[in-house]
Order: sequence, then structure tokens, then C-alpha cells
Amino acid sequence: MKLLKNRFLKLLLFLTMTMVAFSNDNTFYLGIQNYPETEVEIDGISINGIIRDLFKNELKLNVKEVHGSWRESHNNLEKGTIDALGLVTKNTVRKNNIFLSKPIFSENLYVASDKIPLDSPYDLMNQTIYVFKGDEIPIKHLKDFLEKNNIDANIVEVDNIDDFKDNFYLDSEFIALKSQNRLLVSFLAPVCIGVNKKYEYLLPHINTALNKKYSKKISNHFKNLPLYYQRERFQSSLTEEEKDFLSQKKFITTSLEDDISLSIYIKNSDQFIGILPEYIDKIASIIEIPIKYTYNGKKWTYIQKKFKQEEIDFLTLSTTAEGKSSYIFSEAIDYIPMHLLNHIDSGDYNVGVLKDGKSQDIGKEYFIEEDMKIYNSTAELFEAFKKDEVGYIISPYNIYDRDCGKQHKDIKIKDIPINFAFSKNKKF
Repeated sequence: MKLLKNRFLKLLLFLTMTMVAFSNDNTFYLGIQNYPETEVEIDGISINGIIRDLFKNELKLNVKEVHGSWRESHNNLEKGTIDALGLVTKNTVRKNNIFLSKPIFSENLYVASDKIPLDSPYDLMNQTIYVFKGDEIPIKHLKDFLEKNNIDANIVEVDNIDDFKDNFYLDSEFIALKSQNRLLVSFLAPVCIGVNKKYEYLLPHINTALNKKYSKKISNHFKNLPLYYQRERFQSSLTEEEKDFLSQKKFITTSLEDDISLSIYIKNSDQFIGILPEYIDKIASIIEIPIKYTYNGKKWTYIQKKFKQEEIDFLTLSTTAEGKSSYIFSEAIDYIPMHLLNHIDSGDYNVGVLKDGKSQDIGKEYFIEEDMKIYNSTAELFEAFKKDEVGYIISPYNIYDRDCGKQHKDIKIKDIPINFAFSKNKKF
């Protein structure tokens, strides 16, 4: 009887505590990290907004927000002056002082810069990298990364990373994502919701809410975050004249070759697939204007003619000396390898190239003009190669796999940039 009574009292105590915790008569102090990135709204809601919604509307707590920096917020949680914090990186130190929910997303660690190009670890050689003062675990990851790549760099600890973002700085993916130049250092850790120890019994309710809908909301937010920043950078790069021009466009047109490795036309579904269509679709998402493919089944020279007549808004081209005088080129969207292919048994030293294409430009570097045969389309170029009309062709690697049955060898010549080309009258 006494045992039963004790169990009943413990149950009653638990229920009372739960009722008090969920009562609007008691203030629940929710830590909010005061950073622009945590308040970025996509489809009307930010990361902080999702956390607020979980505690206010799902758990129905009487929430009072306590704003602070990342460090201030973590210190307040561990000292017990706030009751919960939405974004806590899980590590061995913090898990001893607070309770953590199930992970809400995972974080990587990056070196980034708003201004300085950063393409490889060797760009960091003899450079200064700014890090949060006393941020032991990320600094250790950075040192391991530099040592692994034999990079000598100067690590400087500072109180406020925001003052150094034009230089190289170390931060989580959530923050570094905003910078165009960034380099992966390592996996950092899962990020959880941190809860003061006296609210341990809230954890099952928080995890249930995450499973129910909030994990998906957070996941969708992070999935859309890169596109948000790309759109932001694009809009900030436009002049008022360009903004006005784009506001009047219902769609933009382009055209592609229909049977090369970078783009293939599927007649049954009336669509292009391949690397170039993927890039073009991505650009359409960034500028928020549909891009229409004008398929005509014509040769590349015909497509270029229509472009010059401004019946097509832009093309995907590599820069050539002749092209620069006629078009405006974007920055490179990617690089592709160009190869010199030849039949092993062929005694023909003529080289086939595509008219006004990068292959013709490259051909002039290695062959005399008399040995070059110019073709109007990629299809014609490969047909000539298969029929031994030319012993060599210059083309992107692997483009020949489907069509060229004879034994051949190839030599990589160089990586060439792929750019968007626009008429000089259409500066968008």
C-alpha cells in the first residue's frame, strides 16, 4: 500500500510540474540568437521563426525572448538564466551542462570570404584566417585541415567575426553559406535545441513536435537557403535599368544543340537534358523568370545566326576572340575538358572543328589553317570523324562514346570555361 502511495505521489508531482511548465502563468525564457542569418525569411518564416512557433504555438508556453549573440546565448543557457535555445551545436562540453533534443540539422565547418576568391586549400597559404576567440573545437578542426594539406596560415582569434568577412574567416555552414567564396574544412556537429536541466521533461514533447512537422520545416528552409542567397546576390548586382528591363520580361529565350554530351533533346517529351539545361534551369530559378528553349532542329550555325539577329536572347558559349567583339559574356558557369581525339590507324592529319566554336579557336593554336576542316554542327563533325574524313577532332571528353565505333585515343588539351553570351543590346 505504501509503495502504491509513493508511486501515486511521484506521478502527481510529475503531472503538476508538467502543468506548471505549460501554464501561461509562468514565463519561459527562450534564447534567440541575434544574427541576420537566423532571421532570413523564406516563404515567410525564418529559422528563429520556426523555433518561436514550436515553443509558443505547439508547446503553448508563455514565451519571453532573450536576445543575444551566439556566445552570450550559450553562456546564458549553461548558467540557467534562459530556459531553452534553438540552435546549439552538440559537443562533449555542452552536453554535460544541458539537455539536447534530437538533431534538427547537421553543420559543416567552412573557411569563407565575401571578397577573396577561394578555390583550393592552397589559396590559404601564408594567409590570415580569423576565428571566434576561444572556439576550441572549430579551431582544432581548422588546424587539422591546414596540417593535412601542408598549408601554413596565420590563425587570429577575434571577438566578432562579422568585422572580418571580407577576409578569410572560419564559421559554420549556416553563416558561411552567404559568402560566395568558401571551402569545406570538416564536418562540425549536429545542431539541436538546448534545454535547461530543470526542463528535462520537455524533451519528449520537443522531439515529438520535431517529428510531427518542425524537422521538415527546418529541412526545407535549409534546402532553399542557397537559392535565397543566389537571388539576393543577383538582385544586388543589377542596375536600375537592368531591373526595369527584367521586370518587363515574361520569359527569356535560349537554344541548344540537340545531340551533344552537354545537352540532348528528347523528342517525345519535348525537353532538353544534360549539364547545360541544368545550369539554365538553375539560372531561371535565381532570376525568377522562365527560360524557354527554342528548339528548331537546325544546325549550330543557324542557331548562331538567329542569335545575332536577336531572335534568341542568350546562348551558352565559350569565349573566343571573335565572340568578345560581338557578344557580352557572363562569368564562367563551369569548366569542361577539351580533348584532341584521333583514330589510331588513321594517316590523315586534318583536324575537324566546329565553326565559330572553341574547338576552332583551340585548333588555330596547334594546327595550320590548311589542315583544319570546319563543320557547321557537332553532328556533322562526328559523322566526318566516323567516315575518316578527318584524322583528328577537337571536342569535349566522352562526347564520342555513343557514335565513334573505331578505336581511338585522346589527349586532354585544356579546360575551357562555359559562359552565357548575350547580345550587346541586352545587358541582363
